Amino acid sequence: MSASKKHPCMLIDLAGTGLLVAWLFAILSMTVLRDDAIASEIRNLKDSIAQSSQGLAAMQAQLDQSRNQLHTNRDILTKRGKLPETAPVEEYFQFLSEIADQHNLSILNHYPTGERNYPGLRERRFAYTISGSLPRIVGFFQEVESSSYWADVGYLMIRPPRATKPADAGTREAQLTICLFSAEAAACDEG
Repeated sequence: MSASKKHPCMLIDLAGTGLLVAWLFAILSMTVLRDDAIASEIRNLKDSIAQSSQGLAAMQAQLDQSRNQLHTNRDILTKRGKLPETAPVEEYFQFLSEIADQHNLSILNHYPTGERNYPGLRERRFAYTISGSLPRIVGFFQEVESSSYWADVGYLMIRPPRATKPADAGTREAQLTICLFSAEAAACDEG
């Protein structure tokens, strides 16, 4: 082969090699860039998973707290609405004494007046007398009515003010019968 014939072949070989190098560089570049893009996407996905895991943990904690609150509320509801087996007499009169004190009322007397028995129900009655201003007596009754006890005011009489001293002007006396209920087993009263 002559030098002139070798030279074009060498040019073709050089051109082919150059194209091959360019093609390899392009593939390598795309692979590296693509690997960087993939690595970046993987990092983004890992961050998203970490954030989602934290959010899920927070929601799980909130769900657990809500379930605990639900169980507590169900227990309270079950106890609050249930007729007690025995009437909590001492506890109830302690409650009445506390709210009378809160409303600056005087308890003049309280005593049992009897009981009535019905199938599966016992009603225990108590006379209760308080004195104070009418707005304070009304506040007392509002708390009695909103209490969770199975109790009822069966009789109420509020007397007009009897001022024996000027300091007593506006003081009223409220007489009431309080009925406490329970599911105590007892024989029924006749009539």
